[in-house]
Parts: sequence; structure tokens; C-alpha cells
Amino acid sequence: MNYDTNQPIEDYYALLGVERNASRAQIEQALVEYINVQQERLMLTLTMKAARIALDKVPPMNYWLLSDDPTRRPLFDQLLAELERKAANRSNLHDDEGLDDEIEHPFFFDPDNGYDTETPVYTIREVAEKLDSEWKTTHGWIRRASNDTHVLVGYLTYAAGRISLAERIDQVITAASEKKETSPLMDKNEAIERCINILDPQVERPSIEIANTHFDGKILDAGSFISDVPAATSLILRHDGDRGCVFGTVELYTNWLTLRNGTSKAHFALMPIGTSPEIGPSEITIPLSIGLGSLQRDADYHAELVIHLENQKQMRDIPIRLQLHVLPLPPRVIFQPNSTPSTPVPLGIVRQGERVTRLLRPINQGDEHRVPLQGRILSRDPNTFIQPSSFSNQDTLTVTVDTTNRPPGEPYDIVLQVNYITANSKGPTNIYLRGELLPTFRQSFFRESSLGNRIGAGVIFAILSLSLFDLFTVGLESHTTFTWLLLFLIPAGFIFMMQQCLKTIVFHKQRTGDMSIDLKNVAPPWLRWWLPVGVGLLFALLCAMLPQTAGMFWLSSIIGLLLGGGVGSFVTIVRAQPEVQPNLGA
Repeated sequence: MNYDTNQPIEDYYALLGVERNASRAQIEQALVEYINVQQERLMLTLTMKAARIALDKVPPMNYWLLSDDPTRRPLFDQLLAELERKAANRSNLHDDEGLDDEIEHPFFFDPDNGYDTETPVYTIREVAEKLDSEWKTTHGWIRRASNDTHVLVGYLTYAAGRISLAERIDQVITAASEKKETSPLMDKNEAIERCINILDPQVERPSIEIANTHFDGKILDAGSFISDVPAATSLILRHDGDRGCVFGTVELYTNWLTLRNGTSKAHFALMPIGTSPEIGPSEITIPLSIGLGSLQRDADYHAELVIHLENQKQMRDIPIRLQLHVLPLPPRVIFQPNSTPSTPVPLGIVRQGERVTRLLRPINQGDEHRVPLQGRILSRDPNTFIQPSSFSNQDTLTVTVDTTNRPPGEPYDIVLQVNYITANSKGPTNIYLRGELLPTFRQSFFRESSLGNRIGAGVIFAILSLSLFDLFTVGLESHTTFTWLLLFLIPAGFIFMMQQCLKTIVFHKQRTGDMSIDLKNVAPPWLRWWLPVGVGLLFALLCAMLPQTAGMFWLSSIIGLLLGGGVGSFVTIVRAQPEVQPNLGA
């Protein structure tokens, strides 16, 4: 059997899973099972090369445990005991001791590629240096956790015999493991740096630089803020060193200063400047939110925050004092009366040619005594005038609108533009006004009821009135003694028609703004009473004088058409008296 007896040995009993006093038959059976398992692992890509390495241990197992030479197994047991004694001595070392002791086995760097093909590493410190120098490879390897022991943990346990170091590394690997399901994973770069710090406590530890422009080494000037505007600033941290990962926590100690998510702590991990972004950032901006609602205006404030550097031998704190100034509140303006596009300031209903005035007053709800309000107001409407055009707090602004050139009976809108001279002022930039001119008689007449509706109503009322008069005429043919009723009914119908027409005229004249007119002065008494009575009596006498023939029937039809058509087409049903507002603005 070709086997170099100078090669280092391992605990083959443990690898085969048998007791040290196992019989030859038990060892042979365990060896067969061991070979079968490794051959199955050869079929899987991820375990193929590791299985080959495991199978390379079969020859020494045969040589030491299954030899026909009866002296080999006792010699192996003696060598194994000596190996365990040395390992026990190593495991009793403190974590920072024996880091430069040579280890016979090379460092098993990549579980997919077998043993390290570079110069073998024989000390724990050199393992740390290898992790540091090959950071990109380590970055993808550090979280490689499977059901098997992590390679680095296994190396420290079995090759180096440093149980305590292995446990500490295992804790870091577990915290950064991709299989970890609870709490956020440890940053990969932080995990690598923690492993390097454990394996080589003397390694150079990088620090951070606070890269804010307005930082003098102790105080960070965040600037000035307006209390009703969302306020935020940031802390910029940058890696300050040639190697490794600097990691730690930023903690805030002032209740009105928080992180963007409302918490008071933020963790960071930074790599040296020039590191590939795929590995990690070299600079980080931590946004901070400032709650100005609880702070007084026109005052200075300070907040305390601390950067805890955790990559040091002992946690190092860097205190920072953040200062800011809360400015007086610039003008915050409302106008009385208030207006919006949907609810403009009313200018009332006036006659064409009248001037409408409206008073406006700006009110500053900011710190007027420290930041006085100054502004200008103007209108692009050539018929709208504002006095004064410049304003300050509580000034009375008179808006005058000349309606000479505006069409009667139509609403109109005016938009005033507001420009604030005082910096950072807020308030309405437009003021909306709406007015209306009184209509002409014709506009009022047809606005209440259109021409088509009036013609339709006249036809309907004419037909109804004609039908009633014709029925009455037919009734008189058989009751001639009641012919005298014509002398009462026909004049009464003409009086009713005249009164309703005059009421309609009064209503629409008042709609035009002539509020002095009424039934008494719209027409003289003879027109209101005597003319309709006379016309009615004339038609009544004609009906009475005509023989009971078709002539009387046709005459009554004409009377019905005149009365019904006149009432239906001309009369407006007055629902309410019109409201005329000559000037609402003063």
C-alpha cells in the first residue's frame, strides 16, 4: 500500500463513527458505509470535491486501522493520543495567544474547490490576513452555511484545535447566515471584519470621517428652519482608512430629532474608498428628521447624537452636537373674506354702469412683529381698480369694478393676483370675485320662460279657454234667460288678463332694478280697469245681440282665444320678488 506515513493523521474513529475499541469487523462495515456515502456525494455538484477529499482519507484508514500488521493500530492510537494532547494544549490557550503557531493543515478556503491551491497557510493570523487580502472572494463565501459545519469553523475546530475561537467565529457566521430567519442579517462586510478581528486582534482597525460640510469636529451646523415646513438634515459618514470594514451604530438622544423611520438608531458598515459597489459602500448618508412642532420660533437648539464604533478593540464613542436655528414664522396670509375658485367673493347684482366696491383685508398669521408682511395685489381686468395696490398686515384694500362695458344680465368673474414681497411668504396667490349685472326687461322676460315655452303655454291656455267659452255658449242656447251672465263674465275675464299682464310687467321691471314701480304706477286706472271693462262689455253686448246662431259661437271662440292666449303666452307666474343688490361691497 502506497501511503506516506509522514502525512498528518486524523481521528479516523470519529470519521467512521465507531468506538476506539471497535472490532475489525465493525471498522470494515463502517468503512464500507463511509465509502458509499461519499460516492453518493460525488454525484452532487456542491459536494463533489469535498467527497473526493473525504475519499482520499480511505487509504490512511486502511493503513492504520485495517492493516495485517498488529503494531499499526496501537501505534495509531498512540499518535492520536499525542495529537489530542497537543490540541488540548492549544484549546487551553487564550483567544489572543498562539495565533502565530504553525498548523500542519492548509486552510480549507472554498468548499466547492477543495483545498486552497495557493501557498498553504499554517497560522491563524495568516488565515485572518488571507480573509482580508481576498475580500471579494470572502464576501461571497462568508455566508455559505449548510447543514455541515462552516469551513472556517471546521478549520479552527479540527485543524487548529482552537475550540473557543471556533465558537466565536460560529456565532458571527450564524448572525450573517443566509439561513437566518429571525432579525436582520449581519452585513457581510461586518461579518468578515469581525472574523478578522477575532483571528488577529492586532489588525489595523479603520475609523470613520464625518463628511458634512458644516462640521467642525464637534458641532454639526444643520442650518435654519421654518417651523411649519418639514425639516430634515443628514449625517454623512465616510470610511477613513486603508483596509477593512468600519461598522457601528448612530444613536440619537434628543426627542425632537429622529431617523426618517421614526427610530433613534441606525446601523452602518463602510468599506475603504475605491471598493467595488458590489461589495459595499464607502460613504453613507443617514437622513434625520427634525420635529419643529415642539420648538419655539426664533430660537437656537442643540441635539446630542453619538456614533458607536463597534469594530474597535473596545467600543469607541464619537459624540456630535447638532445645532440649528428655528426662524421666525414668515407671513402666513389669509384674506377676509376668503375666496376659492368654487366660492368666489360675491360682488352682488347691480345695474350696468354702476361701480361695485368690495373691501379686502390681508391678515398675517405669522410672526408679524419680526417678519412684517409686504405684498402687492393687481388685476389684469382693465375695469377693475385696487387701492392701495401695495399692502401690509391688516390694511384695507378697496376693489372697485366699473360695469359700464359689461353685458347686462350676465355674471362675470374677476381674478386678482397676489404677489408677496416678503421672502418665504405663503398665502393665496389669487383672489376670486364674482358679480352680475341686472338684466334688461327682454332678458328677464325670456329668462323666466323661453319664447318656445311661452308660445306652447299660450296655445294650451287658448284651447282651454276656447273650450270653456264654447261650452258656455252651447249652454246658453238652451237657457237664454242666463244670457245676462255674459255682461259679468266677459269683462271679468278681460280684467283678470289685464291684471296678470301688468303684474308680469311689474315683476320684470323690478328685475331690471326699477324697484319703485308697482301696480299703481305701472298704468293709469283707466288702463287697469276701465279699458278691460269696456272691451269686455262690448264683446258681451255683441254676443247678446247676435242671434243664437253660429255667429255667437264664433265670437265666443275668439274671446276665449284672446283671453287664454294672452294669459298663457305673456303672464309670468311670480314665485318670489327679485332681490336687487346695487352695491354689496361697501
